[in-house]
Amino acid sequence: MIKENRNKSNLASYIIKKYLKEYQNANDLENSDKQ
Repeated sequence: MIKENRNKSNLASYIIKKYLKEYQNANDLENSDKQ
């Protein structure tokens, strides 16, 4: 059960990192448009 929880938290952190990367990419695109 502990292992299962660890897998869930790993998945959650993976999703968060992936989301943050996409968000950062979107911001970079917006910033390059302004310049």
